[in-house]
Amino acid sequence: RVQAGRTLIEGDHLIGSWLGHGLPVVSCAVDAAALELPAIAAAIARLRLGGIEPLVLASALMRQVSALDSPAKLIAEIEPCAGDLGQARGEDAVVLDAVQDPGNVGAILRTCAAAGIRHVIAGPGSAALWSPKVIRAAMGAHAVLNLISVDTGGGGGVEGLPAVIAGLGVPALGTSPHARASLHDTALAQPCAWVFG
Repeated sequence: RVQAGRTLIEGDHLIGSWLGHGLPVVSCAVDAAALELPAIAAAIARLRLGGIEPLVLASALMRQVSALDSPAKLIAEIEPCAGDLGQARGEDAVVLDAVQDPGNVGAILRTCAAAGIRHVIAGPGSAALWSPKVIRAAMGAHAVLNLISVDTGGGGGVEGLPAVIAGLGVPALGTSPHARASLHDTALAQPCAWVFG
């Protein structure tokens, strides 16, 4: 996935969300047994409008291609959108500090999309933003977010993340079970960077 610069999205819902936001698909495959299903037929029609002719595969082969326990009937290959850290400067953002569970990362992404927070920055140790498990858990949020993976490398590791956060130019906020004040009793700055992890 990283070397090829490609990843997969599975299912007519995710593919429909991707296409609905005008984002391109590189290629796709469809289960031959599902061609007549209304949702699949509608997604294929949209793909064809974009010049993509789906590869029709037997159900047994789709089961081998799909990463899901219950195989998707439609799978698309996409190029992950390159995030832009500069766009996040001065705006609300969420920063993931070593959030490792793909399901948690996906839940945070879909919450950001629902709350109108466009920028998500994943620091070292966080689950890969464009991994299939995160994509599935985010339920279409990838289509509307500016997703930035930060590798602070050079031995800086997680210690370099504060510099990235400081570069956003907004106050950083975090939660703690040991905090002295309730979130509801705190004057929250806007915009801000919420740090989770």
